[in-house]
Amino acid sequence: MPAPRPAERRIAPAAGDGAAMAALGLDDPVPVPSTAPFREPAHADGQPWPDHDEDWVDAANQTPQEGPGQCVCATTPCPASPGGQNAERRAHGGSSEASEAGHRGPAELRGLLKPLSAQAPPPPADAGRRGRFVVGHLPPVSGRHTARFTAASTRQPTRLYDPRMIRAVVFDVGECLVDETREYGTWADWLGVPRHTFAAMFGAVIAQGRDYRDVFQEFRPGFDLSAERERRAEAGQPEHFGEEDLYSDVREALRTLRADGLWLGIAGNQTVRAGTILRKLFSEDVDLIGTSDDWGASKPDPAFFHRVAEVVPAEPGEILYVGDRVDNDLRPGRGVGMHTALVHRGPWATIQWRTEEAEALPTFRVETLLELSPCIAEFNAREH
Repeated sequence: MPAPRPAERRIAPAAGDGAAMAALGLDDPVPVPSTAPFREPAHADGQPWPDHDEDWVDAANQTPQEGPGQCVCATTPCPASPGGQNAERRAHGGSSEASEAGHRGPAELRGLLKPLSAQAPPPPADAGRRGRFVVGHLPPVSGRHTARFTAASTRQPTRLYDPRMIRAVVFDVGECLVDETREYGTWADWLGVPRHTFAAMFGAVIAQGRDYRDVFQEFRPGFDLSAERERRAEAGQPEHFGEEDLYSDVREALRTLRADGLWLGIAGNQTVRAGTILRKLFSEDVDLIGTSDDWGASKPDPAFFHRVAEVVPAEPGEILYVGDRVDNDLRPGRGVGMHTALVHRGPWATIQWRTEEAEALPTFRVETLLELSPCIAEFNAREH
């Protein structure tokens, strides 16, 4: 992961802060980061700071100076920078301890360690809107311009990153929030296959570790799921789920987690049509709704989970992804550094529940979503 920009740099807490400061030649303690709302760095004219990993802010006069190894002094051009009057790297600015690597002596370091509220310039007039997730806020993974979000999430106040704290919970859809029994039954009807026969083949395919779409091939070789979805819609029998298909614990679990102060999202392998239904059902309950069709990446592709990490206002190690599958949810979620929870319901979790990975990978194994709130509270309290 690239280094964060200056206003996002975090100082990890440690018992040896005093010794670390002494090693830097500083007497002052490490300042406590500001709790003021996050502000994007900006030039003096109010334009956003360019998104370069090696940008620096001069804490004295807010003058941006770019490039690795450049100083943060107020001299323009810097006499020790590659483009300065003297290309030879030397200490300057009244700091005898300045290092050759970056020419930052104690005075300069104190400036960089100032609370972020002291570094950030006044926000532009639209700062209140710039921190919100909006349609198309992120570049697409594979040519699609549509990360779709609900209205509600502002950037969190500056704070220390702590991978031992869970601050956000993101849910899978099928067999996590939505009971798909009725929907798969309608597919059996569409194929002209008895429902119990379809269900038996479905379980066999899962147990063999195959893609669930192979079920359709067993009954009708060459079956095109996308084309058949369109045919069903044209015939007035589109795929559908509603309030009656939600698991009984979903609403209460979301209310409880929201009351706990957690950021909530929904992200799964779903069609654009399903995404529309999800927004009607959950727009008032969660901060984010995203689907694989919206993002152009689907599970278990790591790109899907990287997209989740990009849009959630927390680090991957502070996110809990909740799902019902080892292969699609737990394994790739853990692969990008997230915590995971396995909920014991639906065909996948039922078949995979006692496997080695199902027992070893998840942070939590739960029978119901209502267990998440006390599990998270205990986890956060125990780790601190």
